Amino acid sequence: MPRSSHAPPMARPPEPVPLALVLKNVSAETIHLEYGPDFGVIITDPSGNMVWDSTCNRFYPAVGVGRDFAPNEEFTLAVDWAFVDNQSDEVQPGDYTIHGFVRRDWPSLPSPITVLP
Repeated sequence: MPRSSHAPPMARPPEPVPLALVLKNVSAETIHLEYGPDFGVIITDPSGNMVWDSTCNRFYPAVGVGRDFAPNEEFTLAVDWAFVDNQSDEVQPGDYTIHGFVRRDWPSLPSPITVLP
């Protein structure tokens, strides 16, 4: 199932930046997709260290979720990043990478973003 991630290439605090992970069924058949509670977005620094995880400090049931996608149906996970790390500390200006993922055992969709001062 094709996926895409959407984020602006540059952003400036303090307004949170909208991020989106879009799934689309481009086949002519209905597809059933199983995904877990860790469906979301991760931000990493230039060294690859995790800075922020959209699932951090949120409660999700520890069960997988499944749903059917009709042909051409899209599903969007939208989250806002408030330029903070998982400890709620402000991040420094610089380059980061956004990774959208459906399941952590699948490859992510990286997109660069520069946080401006």
